[in-house]
Amino acid sequence: MNDLTVVIPFYNGHEYLSSLLSGIPDDLPVVIVDDHSESPLRRGDLPDRDNIWLDRPKTKGYFTGAVNHGAAMCPDSDVLVLNQDVEFDGTGWLDVIDENRMRYALIGERIAGEHPAHKHGYVHGTFMFMRRDALAQAGDMDAELFPLWGSTCDWQLRIARQGYEALPLPNVPDFRHQRKRGQRYGTAIQQVLDEGGDRGLFIRTPPLVSVMMASHNYGRFLPDAVNSLIGGETCLGYMEPQTLQAFEIIIVEDASTDDESRNIALSLANKWQGIRVIEVAPRPDGSANGLPACLNVAAAHANGRYMAVMGADDMMEADRLRRMYVTAVANPSNYVYDDVQIVVDGERSHEWDLGEYNWSTLPEKNHVHAGIMFSRAAYEAAGGYPSQMAHGREDWAFNVGLGLAGYHGVKTGNADYLYRRDGHNRSMRNTTPDQIALFRQDIMSIYPDAYGRSMPTAVNGQAVLQYVGRNHGTMPWYTASGKRYDAGLDSPLIVVDGNEVPELLSLQERGDGSVFRRYSRPVTHDVQVVADSYKEN
Repeated sequence: MNDLTVVIPFYNGHEYLSSLLSGIPDDLPVVIVDDHSESPLRRGDLPDRDNIWLDRPKTKGYFTGAVNHGAAMCPDSDVLVLNQDVEFDGTGWLDVIDENRMRYALIGERIAGEHPAHKHGYVHGTFMFMRRDALAQAGDMDAELFPLWGSTCDWQLRIARQGYEALPLPNVPDFRHQRKRGQRYGTAIQQVLDEGGDRGLFIRTPPLVSVMMASHNYGRFLPDAVNSLIGGETCLGYMEPQTLQAFEIIIVEDASTDDESRNIALSLANKWQGIRVIEVAPRPDGSANGLPACLNVAAAHANGRYMAVMGADDMMEADRLRRMYVTAVANPSNYVYDDVQIVVDGERSHEWDLGEYNWSTLPEKNHVHAGIMFSRAAYEAAGGYPSQMAHGREDWAFNVGLGLAGYHGVKTGNADYLYRRDGHNRSMRNTTPDQIALFRQDIMSIYPDAYGRSMPTAVNGQAVLQYVGRNHGTMPWYTASGKRYDAGLDSPLIVVDGNEVPELLSLQERGDGSVFRRYSRPVTHDVQVVADSYKEN
């Protein structure tokens, strides 16, 4: 077959290699990348063929780094990635590639089972054909965020968002994967896990982030918002795709009444690209449900560990999601925000410095914009967005709820959020002192604890835990550091140092149940979903 090179990422797989190579036709070039095996692979271990190349990079790259290295060694050909522990009983696999390579830029074995975010399935690295033009446009797989598992799924999202097609195959002809009985992963991945590798880093599947937006009569802005995420033309010109592509987009269409918004939203839905549109019914009086209710609907359908809120009329710079995600991971007990660039009449106007986070002043005046990123744990602890704030300032209220739950803001220091101000924004119409005072009263009625009432308030680095044991009377609980916390069913809430949370959560009462859990408010879902693009054929 012309213009095709086999790339084999190799790690301690000496017992499998000869069987794999014997099933590859002699005229097919092979690149073997030895990813720092304990016993280095030698040229003498390989068949005597001048079209087999062996390289050992200077640093260990795991599966993804090894594949990227191998693909760079054959820059003029398509690539077929093969796991070191696969075998062939014939050449039917070559026929599948030959018959489909003109249409599909990615062809390979489909991962077993169905991931809720990937309704068509995705190709994984046991057998994966990657066309060179897609590699040139979408770039290498993401070795930083997905060194082992998940990089192939992320790359499939990347190429789909660039207009390429993928073909995940439930069965590849004449192809067998040699796994030991009961072993879920290939030998190289299993060895890394057995050696104590970070499972949370090595075994993860996109999306890492769920980008959530609600649209009521904002259809005209949606293509700009989406294209600032996946790449494409916007009112600011062509915008590059986000450097982090391991996200999904959830658009909640909130009972639009104009002639175009609903149709525009539905036209953007794309399962291959990870763009989901959820339609919700109007309220009994025919009005829209409002942002807080719609964001709660989006969160209920989100698959990411982290959620990022985005206005349907806003955009973001290409590095924003990666920067926000990296900051969120580094600050697990906080949420993340950034500064803002104002966009007016299709041009970047000026930057808006929101200042550093200050919990002591936040209940009185909001200084965090709506487009924050937070973990699912933070969302649940805060109890979601309060539906009472449907008339505005739901972001301020949610920020107060997060703070009460012990999650405080961390700013990236970059102005990456593009906030459109073309005269249509609610925030331009509800900022008088009297209106702000009314919003504050609403927030106080929802979160009285933030205004000096019954519940203790957490500050940066602290969290609120709830006693869930059996004792009604207050009793002392001690940590290894000697700190004492008093709690019982009659006084269940305590503020604790963040570094002592894991220890307190692990405590059990009489050996039959946990003593504490993170305090969370219940999220209310009073909105009817009438259609979901992921559930329709």
